[in-house]
Amino acid sequence: MLTVYFRVSGLTKLQALTFTKEVQDAQCQVQPDLAYSGKAPLTVYSMDDINMFIVRQHVQIEQCEILLNVQHNHSINAFSAPNQLNQMLKHIDCRVTVEVD
Repeated sequence: MLTVYFRVSGLTKLQALTFTKEVQDAQCQVQPDLAYSGKAPLTVYSMDDINMFIVRQHVQIEQCEILLNVQHNHSINAFSAPNQLNQMLKHIDCRVTVEVD
């Protein structure tokens, strides 16, 4: 199974609260350096909210990434990324990270 998330790091407490309020199903947690990181499922419905958050909060592209989380299943060896991944990269050209569980 493949799940796609948008992840942002280095947020202030106020930015983290705003992220969870403005982006559907977003979650934030405090990091050891006392900054916050947030993560939200990347869906067709959340893309506009994420883009607006990035612009309004003046988040730098270096703070952003798209996370592809792969739940390894021995019977399936290939996964296709959903179209919203390409659409998001057109708006926010950030790094893509693949995480295999």
